[in-house]
Amino acid sequence: MDLLISDDAGTATAEEGSAPSTLSARWVPQQGLTMTLTSRVMSKVPADKLLAISTANAFTLECWVSIDTMYPVTDANALFTWDSPVQADGSKRNLSLATANNNLILTPMGGASISAGPRANALHTGLQHIVVTWDGATTRVYHDGAKKQELTIAWKPNQMLTGSSLILGNGAGMTNAGLGTFYLLAIHDRCFTDADVLRHYTAGPSAR
Repeated sequence: MDLLISDDAGTATAEEGSAPSTLSARWVPQQGLTMTLTSRVMSKVPADKLLAISTANAFTLECWVSIDTMYPVTDANALFTWDSPVQADGSKRNLSLATANNNLILTPMGGASISAGPRANALHTGLQHIVVTWDGATTRVYHDGAKKQELTIAWKPNQMLTGSSLILGNGAGMTNAGLGTFYLLAIHDRCFTDADVLRHYTAGPSAR
């Protein structure tokens, strides 16, 4: 499983993550990481380099994940959270992406949680490609290579805070487990085009 951060020059850096917080997460063949109710993986240091999106006004989050269930144990299954690992009240949450009842829930800093995912039950269990892009004004959501939604959402990157870590497969409070197997999480400080998304989807989860 890879966590990649790339800059606008296309340079990709593999971020070193901590071991799962409990032994309940497990590595599986083909370099996937299966998350359970009591596990998460997070960056060893705060992901302050991502604050560059406040000047770039461009962002892409790409995820290859095999989802076990669409129905949350609590209120949402967290795929990705950029939050304080020790301050679980959400006050330092710069961004999160979760699933809830066949939909994606996007929560940017300074904004309320927004249903921003594919409609008509497009999300499913099993392997899938999820991409969220933001160009400073418009958020676009892609699922399995196709654009599913386009929304105007205030991300307020100027309010994003230092000291928040990248957390995979759970929320900061360990109460929003994203059940499934993660194969790739990639973050880019540029906004993917439709063609970029389709190319990455066609290449598959093992492409770099």
